[in-house]
Amino acid sequence: NAPGHFALGYYQEFGDSTGAIVQNVLQHPLNTLRQMFDHDGLVLLRTLLVSVGGLALLGLPVLLIAAPEFAVNVLSNNASQHTIYFQYMSVITPFIFLATIDGWERARRWYRHPSRVMVERVAGGVVLALALVASVRWSPLPWPNHFAEATQVFHASPYRQDVNAVQRDLRPTDRVAATSNLVPQFSRRNLIWAFPNDLDQADAVVVLEGGKFEAVAADQVSIKVRELSDNPAFTLIRHNDLFWYFRRK
Repeated sequence: NAPGHFALGYYQEFGDSTGAIVQNVLQHPLNTLRQMFDHDGLVLLRTLLVSVGGLALLGLPVLLIAAPEFAVNVLSNNASQHTIYFQYMSVITPFIFLATIDGWERARRWYRHPSRVMVERVAGGVVLALALVASVRWSPLPWPNHFAEATQVFHASPYRQDVNAVQRDLRPTDRVAATSNLVPQFSRRNLIWAFPNDLDQADAVVVLEGGKFEAVAADQVSIKVRELSDNPAFTLIRHNDLFWYFRRK
């Protein structure tokens, strides 16, 4: 783990402290840009812009205000920061819409042809159509693509009996590290960490492999579980397929 705040571990390829991370990002701009606009970065940018018909690009000065926050998200190795489904987009989203409004007004000032009214109507229709397409393809609204995924957290887990058993076993003072797909089940305590952060401080570790939005990649979750299984400081209390519960000895 990186020293200091646990989230520094999301940027460990740039350094192990805030100063080192900022220094490496600024000293190697080409590498930074290449990582910002890799596949995940481009997909996220497309998702954000298509929903407003790309008009936010015309309001580029306003859009650039959100650039540092966009970089914070796409340079992270935390997959949850690469999607529109979590709180990580809350700073970016207002500037997408402000840039869209600014871009629309700029376009109106630039284009003063007599046919402007007709062009505005057509452009408005295109923007609305793209917003509908974006909603169907990417939003968690009751469309076929993502609704089941978005509401999965409200469905009974096939591991609910294992979760209940762990909840009964945990002491109120236990410090717990859990995968993100289990954290809500164990959050009523003073200290809980997103697995695999702060394992050296955790009294108990609860893991459900296969989560889509974990602090590390799926293969790293499996590697950490194997390391815990071999760690003499921990005892495996419960194991059911993808579910693991360890306690510190």
